[in-house]
Amino acid sequence: MTKDDADVRQSLLQRLQAGEAAARDELISRSYERLRRLAARMLRDFPIVQNRATTSDVLHETFFRLRRALEIVPLTTAVEFYRLAALHMRRQLLDMARSLRHQPESFGLHSLTNSQSSSSASYPEPGHTTLDPAALARWQEVHERVEALPEEERIVFDLLYYHELSQAEAAEVLDVSIATIKRRWTAARLHLAAYLGDASL
Repeated sequence: MTKDDADVRQSLLQRLQAGEAAARDELISRSYERLRRLAARMLRDFPIVQNRATTSDVLHETFFRLRRALEIVPLTTAVEFYRLAALHMRRQLLDMARSLRHQPESFGLHSLTNSQSSSSASYPEPGHTTLDPAALARWQEVHERVEALPEEERIVFDLLYYHELSQAEAAEVLDVSIATIKRRWTAARLHLAAYLGDASL
């Protein structure tokens, strides 16, 4: 998400807040490709859903939630919009996973790593680990606990993990230093690693 990209989204949000309903559809339309990539990435964290639903299915349901949210949640920046999208996509996937969790499956565990992270902590890659339902439930709880992270850590986690921004891009849109992004990213990952109970993290 470049600064220009953020500026376009922010302009649309201003039009939406001014009462221009058409700006909501334009905002979602302009964000379609980024949100499609986001859905595909997040879906990999939920193999039980991935086996039964497509990226388009997840995206369609998320758009429905997002449209409703945009009617009642006042947003002023592109960062807020993308974080709201990630929130509702995460909740949609969690709802879908809960409804399917009773069915026996083998699950992979997605990596919570970032190529620009200075930390050596990492999670197994998809397909490297077979998870039982209890382990899957714990992994899904990690996604739920993203919402309980301190605000500054949650923002960085949303941008780097869910939206795949580089640390430099996140620093630009948040108007902070890269060192600050690295510090918050590491703190968020350590908090979530604690929920997984991985002693190596």
